Amino acid sequence: LWGVSPKGYMHEVTLTGLTPGATYTYQVLSVASPVGGTFTAPPTSGEPFSFVVFGDSRTGHENHQRVIDGIVDYADAHRWPVFLINTGDMTGTGGNEDEWALHFGIEAPVIANAATLPTFGNHDHKLGRTYFEHFFKSPPANTSMSERFYSARVGDVHFLTIDMYSLISEPHLDWMEDEFVGSDAPYKIASVHEPLITYSSHLPPFEWRDEILPRLEAGGVQLVVAGHNHCYERFVGYGAYWVTAGGGGAPLYDPDANLEVDNGEAQRHAAGRYFHFVWADVTPEHMTLRTIAGDDGTAPVDTETDCFRILPNQPV
Repeated sequence: LWGVSPKGYMHEVTLTGLTPGATYTYQVLSVASPVGGTFTAPPTSGEPFSFVVFGDSRTGHENHQRVIDGIVDYADAHRWPVFLINTGDMTGTGGNEDEWALHFGIEAPVIANAATLPTFGNHDHKLGRTYFEHFFKSPPANTSMSERFYSARVGDVHFLTIDMYSLISEPHLDWMEDEFVGSDAPYKIASVHEPLITYSSHLPPFEWRDEILPRLEAGGVQLVVAGHNHCYERFVGYGAYWVTAGGGGAPLYDPDANLEVDNGEAQRHAAGRYFHFVWADVTPEHMTLRTIAGDDGTAPVDTETDCFRILPNQPV
């Protein structure tokens, strides 16, 4: 939260004693106009809730705005998400503070009412420095050695994010696998900026894939979300869905740009070149995910283009 000094202040507040699943209204007061919102505290295991996934808004501000408008409309018609997973590249240049201000201004209607679980993207540290760690703090219970590797348990979902731009060492990999192997969550999700499985413009990071994929499979991860390629893709393989949700506003890519790429046993089941977000409804019986999209131009982001389901405690 920004104050009113010339440089501004970042205030960090820890909320305790929240009732799981309860809705809270808050207001932040200052000498400037007050701001506020309403949010739902993380639910306990067994309670239904929703979350949303998208990424790669960068500097496509008009397209980004349409995606946010679509999320707000969908949430108003259904229920508001408890959190959103941003798959990275929130800015075009992470060292430019003005770009972060634009990003947060566009996303304000959503992030004022739902927590953000961000993934560190290559553009988020462009210019050799970043405001990422200034704006985002990992959850208090984070046990990793880095702010940009972290996990969170929300109801029946165990979520973990991976920073592909730090040195991925054995301790990082061991921590990632141990987090999932030691979890009794019915649903396990990982987020990484660059898709490990893709046919689109940016090739998979093969060296990282060889290191990361076996750990995710061993940990029983059922869903891996990514961005980086500005399109939508959904693959099935290695016990999981592999979803690229990079249609958050940046210029779109061709999902078929590299059909010769070897993605191992993974098979693609859906793809599209459109601006979009992925909406997830979590219940004890299943997690249902729907892709809500527009087109590659100015159409509203309001049409379901894909739908798939994950069962608890079972590989895909």
